Parts: sequence; structure tokens; C-alpha cells
Amino acid sequence: MIKVADRFEGVNLMQRELRKQKARILRDMRNLIFSLPENPHITMLSKRPRCFIMSSAHLSSRDWTPGYYNFDKQYRAICREIRKMPFEDVIPFLKETLKEGVLKKLELYFDGTSGRRRVNIHPLVVENIQNIL
Repeated sequence: MIKVADRFEGVNLMQRELRKQKARILRDMRNLIFSLPENPHITMLSKRPRCFIMSSAHLSSRDWTPGYYNFDKQYRAICREIRKMPFEDVIPFLKETLKEGVLKKLELYFDGTSGRRRVNIHPLVVENIQNIL
């Protein structure tokens, strides 16, 4: 006859293993996202990792902010949002974000309030991430 305490311990062990598997999946997904290609139309400046140059011919009428063209920055913003949410919400969040082409980032303001800021995602970033889903 199996004791109740043994059953509880078995469930606790399974839950710990499941948490480890979830963490491993999220880590692997983040590593995969970070390995995606950078924008082929920009040239990073070697001394300043956040600086780049690009031809104005590649500017989109949708967004002229530098972050729109820096794919690494967009990948990092998406991964930051993923870290904040429960495991079960990650894939629905990614599908909705990629479908809309907009990242809704939770922002905390100086006055203690919060809100969502909309950040446009470059179509090539959308395509790159959709290819790994």
C-alpha cells in the first residue's frame, strides 16, 4: 500500500522536473532567437556595438526609429517580454505579436503608473521568428 506522503513526494518531484523542462525550453528558445540573423541592410560600427549605418533607400515609411532596423534590439525586447510571462502564455503571445507586427511592452512610469507602449516589429524579424515556431 502506497502512503499518501509518498504520493505527494512523487508529485513534487514531477513538478520540479516540469519546471526544469520549461526553463530549458525557454532558454533554448531565447538562444535560438538570439542566433537569428541581423538586418542585412545595416553595417554595425565596430567600436560602438549599438551604432550602425544604413542607406536611406532601406528606410520604411512605417517606422524611422533606429530600433526598428536593429534586429538584435528587437529580438532582445521580445525575449524580455517573454521572461515576464507564464510559460503557457509564451506561444500565444508570440503568435499575436507576430501577426500584428507590434510588440506591446509593459512600461512603468515615474509617477508609479504603468501602461503598454507599442513598438513596431520589422517584417524580416517577424519572418525570422515565424520560421522557428
